[in-house]
Amino acid sequence: MKDYGLSDLLDLAIIQKMADAHYRAAGMPIGIIDAIDGSVLVGSGWQDICVKFHRANPLSLDRCRESDNYIKDRLVQGEACHYKCQNGLWDIGVPVVVAGRHLATLFLGQFFYEGESPDRESFIRQAHEFDFDVNDYLAALDRVPVFSREKVDTILEYDKALVAFIADLAEHALFKIKADEKIRESERKFRAVFDQAYQFIGLLSIDGKVLEANRTALAFVGAEETDAIGRPFWETPWWTHSPELQEKIRLAVPAAAKGELIRFEASHPTVDGDPHYVDFSLKPVEDETGRVIMLMAEGRDITERKRTEKDRLANLRFFESMARVNRAMQGANDLDQVMGDVLHEMLSIFDCDRAWLLYPCDPEAASWKVPMERTRPEYPGAFELGVEVTMDPDAANHLQTALAASGPVTFGPGSDQPLLGDVMDRFQHKSQILMAVYPKVDKPWLLGMHQCSYARVWTQEEKRLFQEICRRLGDTLNSLLMYRDLRKSEAKTHSILNHIGIGVALISQRMEILELNRRMREWFPAIDPGQRPICYQVFNDPPRQELCDHCLTCKTLQDGLVRETTTQMLRPGGTRSYRIVSSPIFNPSGQVTAAIEMVEDITDKISLESQLRQAQKMESVGRLAGGIAHDFNNMLGVIIGHTELALGQMDPTQPFFTPMQGIQNAALRSADLTRQLLAFARKQIVAPRVLDLNQIVEGMLKMLRRLIGEDIDLVWLPDPDLWPTRMDPSQIDQILANLCVNARDAIAGVGKITIETHAVTFDEAYCANHAGFVPSDFVMLAVSDNGFGMDKETLEKIFEPFFTTKGMGKGTGLGLATVYGVVKQNNGFINVYSEPKQGSTFKIYLPRHAAKSEKARKKTQVAPDAQGNETILLVEDEISILEIVRLMLEKLGYRILVASTPSEAITVAEEHADDIHLLLTDVVMPEMNGRELAQALISLCPGLRSLFMSGYTSNAIAHHGVLGDGINFIQKPFSMQNLAAKVREALDSEI
Repeated sequence: MKDYGLSDLLDLAIIQKMADAHYRAAGMPIGIIDAIDGSVLVGSGWQDICVKFHRANPLSLDRCRESDNYIKDRLVQGEACHYKCQNGLWDIGVPVVVAGRHLATLFLGQFFYEGESPDRESFIRQAHEFDFDVNDYLAALDRVPVFSREKVDTILEYDKALVAFIADLAEHALFKIKADEKIRESERKFRAVFDQAYQFIGLLSIDGKVLEANRTALAFVGAEETDAIGRPFWETPWWTHSPELQEKIRLAVPAAAKGELIRFEASHPTVDGDPHYVDFSLKPVEDETGRVIMLMAEGRDITERKRTEKDRLANLRFFESMARVNRAMQGANDLDQVMGDVLHEMLSIFDCDRAWLLYPCDPEAASWKVPMERTRPEYPGAFELGVEVTMDPDAANHLQTALAASGPVTFGPGSDQPLLGDVMDRFQHKSQILMAVYPKVDKPWLLGMHQCSYARVWTQEEKRLFQEICRRLGDTLNSLLMYRDLRKSEAKTHSILNHIGIGVALISQRMEILELNRRMREWFPAIDPGQRPICYQVFNDPPRQELCDHCLTCKTLQDGLVRETTTQMLRPGGTRSYRIVSSPIFNPSGQVTAAIEMVEDITDKISLESQLRQAQKMESVGRLAGGIAHDFNNMLGVIIGHTELALGQMDPTQPFFTPMQGIQNAALRSADLTRQLLAFARKQIVAPRVLDLNQIVEGMLKMLRRLIGEDIDLVWLPDPDLWPTRMDPSQIDQILANLCVNARDAIAGVGKITIETHAVTFDEAYCANHAGFVPSDFVMLAVSDNGFGMDKETLEKIFEPFFTTKGMGKGTGLGLATVYGVVKQNNGFINVYSEPKQGSTFKIYLPRHAAKSEKARKKTQVAPDAQGNETILLVEDEISILEIVRLMLEKLGYRILVASTPSEAITVAEEHADDIHLLLTDVVMPEMNGRELAQALISLCPGLRSLFMSGYTSNAIAHHGVLGDGINFIQKPFSMQNLAAKVREALDSEI
């Protein structure tokens, strides 16, 4: 509430009239000044000396204000304050106090007391000081009234009463203002509460006409006051939507007017058209005498409460239904049983005619099937359960629609999806709901329901429940499928454990066997679950814990370490070696709860590892031998070439002729040794063809008999149904010659050597138990003798180059090494069976060739001393070889162009004007190999023929030593006679 001034509380015009009457009666100037802002509220009889002079001049006005403030500061309610101002006039002030507040001051003043003559000289000085007109100022001074003190006191007593009267009037006015404000505030609050109340409120006359209606009630139906005020309540917009409700209200008004409380629930349409529920009451309003003076209509919108109640009931039904479904889902671990129970519950919950599962929900699949369904007797299923049904376009469309949706899809009434196709005809349903179910394993499923008895429209509540069932079904399917897969996995694991080649035992913390696989039971039939593990019963009898780390491991499982040990045991058939690994099994907390003991029979593995080490050793020796042969061949080529040229220029009677022949023979024997080294290292060049091994052996029998001597009987046992094989016939000669000579040397005196052939097939089962054998068809060549045989240590070394058991000077140690290299080069393998004093058998297995015959390459017969006059381009990076070959060729009559590198050879060919007939080149050279050089020169020299030379094989002209078709090749070292024949053969060959 604001602070009111005196002017707000009283009519100042009346107070002015009172002041004027006061002046006329008493002659005393009077004024009332506002105590808050200093404004003059009322004034009468004010003297000119003050109005026209003292208060008109700013400087003298300060003296007037000083007087006013002096009095104001010393005022006391009901008392008067006297003060003679600096201008020499008297002022008297009485405060006007209203409700304890000093609102104004009544001033009496601008007078002189009798006996106090004014000092005219001082007033003249003031006139000059403030620039007043002296005469006018003195004239105003003469008009100032003069009163006796008795009169002033009398007037003052009257004015004190006047001030009290004015204060009392103002206080009554202030009380009335405040009371009115409270009433207005109360009315505002009532109107605010009335209009802003959540309830619908209206005031009616006792005859039912609307007197008032709050905003909430009007806004509820979108009405204005003019639509309701003054009209019968039952004819207002709140009830016109229902004639029944209008009549009910019309009858309720007289009953309420007699003091009866009317209450009921009604349905009302709102502005937006949605139906709302209202709790309505019509109450009588009585005065203090109990007489009904009006009626109050009140309504509460209970739509949300109704909806909440409806939702609560729906949720209750939802959770009750889900509880039933959950119990069905948790009933068992069997997929068919659980799914059948769920469909049975759904049939009851939704009161539908058919509930089913379809699998797979894959529109791209060729077919689908119904593995599970539940139906009412009068609406049986249309498909036999579990039978594959061909995917037609309508079924594919249903599946695509389900997969594309995030929730249930309905078909039929109330849906955008019509019922179409063969499926509808078969099932005779009028409405359908379905949804894709996604387990984490396997493909999606489809859950659906049919309503056959009527055209059902599925509600949102039903869709929500169906969706939640599908979601839970997905989780359950996931668990059941995982459980099914787990059982399959466990069965598979047991199957694997029972078929693997190692023994497996599960051991408890008490060191008792929980489970054994089949291999463990076969190896150790005396061991049963519940007993001590293998390490205790088999390998620790008698106890030897201090020597057996494995036993210590099983006793101290809590250390969590994996330990391994090996041991041997005498078994039927001999001593077997075993590797034992014991591994702890941890629970989720990291504690050891059991152990797995794995026992592996490593007897054969140890043997295989020994064979592998031997094979690696042979391979290393082979690489070394091949490298030595290559370098050695180059040196031998120079020696053989120079000695041959020298002997051609010497008379046999000369003293150096015979030593030179010795040098030549030694070089040729050395060349034979290098060829044997190349055969062992699989670096020799061969020209294989398809052949009948029996024919090749029979062609050698006469020579072999002369080789082994008359004291040894040579027996030939051919297989008449022998398959063909493919290899260089000369290699057969090498094999047989070396094996027969080796067999002859192993026989002391009279003996027998047997050569036999067989067609042999090895399957995987046989090879799995026979190290070194390969599953396939083979041609076997066996050479056996009844000589003194070999021990185990000798057998491990017989194929190593230079290893021999013969005396000094009786063997080079390359015979069996050559056999080994030849067999490996032809993708075969060799096995030796021998024991001391029991003889030896070498069995060679060569791959079977599918073709029966093969055309042999035609070779032109060339004279040993053939010569010519063609131009030959000779390319060799070894200068000594280049020089000796050039001399040989020139000796034979050919024109020679030489180059030590491929780039130099190309330059020579480009600069040579005439034809070049033959390229004689080394194979392995810097920059490019011999074959690449030949291809580069063909464009420069059309019709150019090529002859390649090398001391060992190269993949440039041969694959793994096998010479390609149409390749002319001469093996280093060579004689001039060999060179003459090969050069002539190359020059005369067809391109």
